[in-house]
Amino acid sequence: MERDESRKPLLASGKVVGSYRLIFEYSRAYKQRKGSDKEPELLMSKDFSHLMKLVEQGVTSLDKLLSELKNYYRDRVDPSIALEAYLNAMGLDKADPVEAVDAIAAVLAGWLVEAAETLGIIKLRGLWADKNSTGSP
Repeated sequence: MERDESRKPLLASGKVVGSYRLIFEYSRAYKQRKGSDKEPELLMSKDFSHLMKLVEQGVTSLDKLLSELKNYYRDRVDPSIALEAYLNAMGLDKADPVEAVDAIAAVLAGWLVEAAETLGIIKLRGLWADKNSTGSP
């Protein structure tokens, strides 16, 4: 597995997420368990619709938006795969599965915001999140 910290997934900018290592590890672990032809559902069109719904409802703070999106992603993240990915990415022997799911959901939330900005769906107006809060190991 490539450990290059500058590696980014599709549509990512690095403006919100400090490291995508958890996403790459999660994807690798998912494919290993489910079959190499299976892809985890990470960013989907319904995610962009959900983000827009939140913005339309008045969520304009980046921190609040990331928090809402993190909650949204939690149910989609497989806890056992998340734990494996988290342990590998962080170099740990043991961790709480809930912590692993939360960490991956946080990176997914940040990546979605970056992707939405890259596609011109939203604009980030200098309200950058602390990169350490969204996945920097």
